[in-house]
Order: sequence, then C-alpha cells, then structure tokens
Amino acid sequence: MCPSDTDFLSSDDFYANLLHIFTAIGLPLQLFGAFIIVTRTPEKMRSAKSSMLQLHCVGAFFDLFFSFISIPVITIPGSSGYFLGIGAVFGISSMILSFLTFVFIGILAANILLFFEDRHHRLVYRSNGEKNWKRVLYIFSQYLITSVYALPGYLRIPDQEHGRALLKEHVPCITDKILQHPGFFVLSIDDKAIIYSILFILVLILTQAFFFVFRIFWYLFHITSVSKNTAHLQKQFFFAICFHVIIPLIVLSIPSFYIFFAMRFDYYNQAATNIALSTISCHGILSTITMLIFHTPYRSAIIGIVSFKSESSSPKIWSVPRVTVPRS
Repeated sequence: MCPSDTDFLSSDDFYANLLHIFTAIGLPLQLFGAFIIVTRTPEKMRSAKSSMLQLHCVGAFFDLFFSFISIPVITIPGSSGYFLGIGAVFGISSMILSFLTFVFIGILAANILLFFEDRHHRLVYRSNGEKNWKRVLYIFSQYLITSVYALPGYLRIPDQEHGRALLKEHVPCITDKILQHPGFFVLSIDDKAIIYSILFILVLILTQAFFFVFRIFWYLFHITSVSKNTAHLQKQFFFAICFHVIIPLIVLSIPSFYIFFAMRFDYYNQAATNIALSTISCHGILSTITMLIFHTPYRSAIIGIVSFKSESSSPKIWSVPRVTVPRS
C-alpha cells in the first residue's frame, strides 16, 4: 500500500516553507555565533579560535546551501529528485546542484576531522599550528577525497526518460506529478553506488576522527609537563568541543538512519523523507546552540549580554586568580 502523496507533509510547499523558516532562524543565529567567536574568545582559547571559526562558517554555509540555495527534494528509493531552492530558480541544473550537495556534505565532514587534527597537532606535538608539507598534503588529500567521493555515482547517469520509466517500475508509489516535475533528475535507479560512496567517506572520516580524539584524550590524562590549572582548562575545552560536535551528529544520525533504511529496503514515503531532510538542514542551528552552551566563555558572554553587563564588569573567564603571599 502506497503512502498518500497528497498529505501536507509530503508537499513541496510544506517542505520549502519549513526550510525557509530554518534559514530565517539559523542565519542570524549563526552570524551571532561567529560574532561571539571573533569577539569573545579568551586568550586561553586563542590557538583554537581560527579553526573554530572555520568550522562554524563551513557549517553555516552548508545550512544556507541546503535550506535556501538547493532545497533538495529526494525520492527514496532511487537516487533521484529535484530542487526548489534559489539555485534551481536561477537555472542551475539538478545534476550540478545534487553533486554540489554531496561535495558540501563531504567538505563539512572534512572540516570536523581537520578541526580535531589541528587540536591534536597543537596539543600532542606542542605546535603553534604551522603547516609543513606533510600536513599540507594531508589536508589537501582530505578535501580532495571528500569533494569527489560521490563521483562514481555520476559516471553512469541513465537517459532521463528511460530512467523515469525504470524508476516508476521500480517504485510504483512515486506519482507522475513528481516524475514530471521540472528539473526532476534521475542519478541512478540502483542506490548501491551512492550508498557505498557515503559509507566509504563515513568510514574514512570517522576512523581518522576517532584516532585524533583518542590521542588527545590520552594526552590530556597523561600529561605531566603543565600545571594542574592548565591541564584542567585543556580537558574542559576538549570535552566542550566533543559535546559541540557530537550532539548535533547524534541528532542527525536519526534521519540519516531512516534514509539508509529506506534505500536498503526500498521503502518509499515522501513525507518521512521530507521530514528527515528538514532535520538534517538543522545541523548548523544545533551546532551553534551547543557551541554557545557548552563553551564556558561563550555561555558567560551571552549571559553578560542578556543581563546588560559590560565585558569589563563580567568575571574574567579561564583566568587564574592571583595569590598574594604574605611577607615573612
């Protein structure tokens, strides 16, 4: 039995308007987050300021691209769909928009990985962030791989009319209204190439990220060459980073799991797919909120702004109180 595609949740209007609402909420919030990073990052966090700002900006741009420029309407199963965003309005082809979506997902994943790589390099090797040729080559390779990982799926794009016919045969529940929508693009009838590409990039990124996180964790709990206060602050910052990154990923794993489930078991439900994609578009909002909550300096800065306290009147964050030793 086919789910109803006349349901409001499966309509383009609901989906596009929901993503526009997320854009209206997310853009000012993310601009505020960037402002907080630039102006309220304390001296103790100076080494992480640029990498945090880069991670934040990449996440914000991904949200803007996903929920405003592209707005992908994906039909699952079958790697196909169309776009409702401003990119489609200005005539950018669905093939290009779909490939750019994969690229920006990969770039976002690479930035999360390289954020931890940078922290690992600064802490474990006590570096000031300089990049020798080995690091430059490593960083370039990560961006290159995460930019082209979906390319195998684009090497055998079917004839579009034939692809629509095969898709209708494979997924009878897809309505003709969707198949004949302007810009409808069939990347592949078989989802295997896309699934394998995504699994490849997930394994590649997660394996390296876990390595860097484990190495940082081991270093922080075995370091003896710094003061207890410095070690405590480094641990506090590391755990804040982990919460900052992991909580949005945990939330996003739910819709991602549904998408893989639908692809694997040929389950078609456009309303559920739209809701899953809408949730994914919230990544930047979730990331910004967790950053502002879990990083103590940023949380304190917001409290100061809300309570109209000046920076000079607010307590110094991450500073060590001076102790006066009485003279004998």
